[in-house]
Amino acid sequence: MADEQTALDLAMFRRDAIHRLSWAGNPLVFASFWLGGMFWLVSIAMAWPYLAYVTTGTKAHGQTWAFDPTKEGPGSFHLFVAASAVFAFGIAVRFLSGAAGRRRLAAETAWAARLPFPVVGYPAVVGREWFWYRIHIAFTSPFDATSETFAGLMRRIDPAIKVTGRAQAADLEIEYSRNRTEAQNTRALIATVHRLVDEVLVPGLGANPVASVTFE
Repeated sequence: MADEQTALDLAMFRRDAIHRLSWAGNPLVFASFWLGGMFWLVSIAMAWPYLAYVTTGTKAHGQTWAFDPTKEGPGSFHLFVAASAVFAFGIAVRFLSGAAGRRRLAAETAWAARLPFPVVGYPAVVGREWFWYRIHIAFTSPFDATSETFAGLMRRIDPAIKVTGRAQAADLEIEYSRNRTEAQNTRALIATVHRLVDEVLVPGLGANPVASVTFE
């Protein structure tokens, strides 16, 4: 049972990670898929009497009106065709958005695997969290992670980083605004992680080799 729950959690984290790494939040996705879908449903309701007349030959009647297919029909049908085209475009954009998220997740996984030290929990962390992150960095030799120099370096990488240091290790806490979207915070985290690795951890391997980096 525990294994099944773990598998479900991993699947959920992967789904959320793909969503946050996709084009989520892009106005084009929202407008073409969600608004386009609602527009399409409305156009079906408007075109239905005309479609019923074309297929059955019977005019639609209400309590106070009679639908004239020769007048109202073609316009409602053309609206339905236009809405269908917009919604089809929205479906394609949403599919491409998901594909982009899966590609980005695979790229981040491959990037972490190529680093000269083990990285645990990345990029899976973007599926678990969306505004608060904790990174534990272990060094192979004594390193003063409590120094103001190290803390200042972290703040230059990302002002949201808070540093807690101890012997041969550093704990970084990153908290972003919950007023931003999940996708915005995820993009900010990825940029910070790349700068942390590329500008600090990898160049500093000679003086202060990194034993591991763990995202908790």
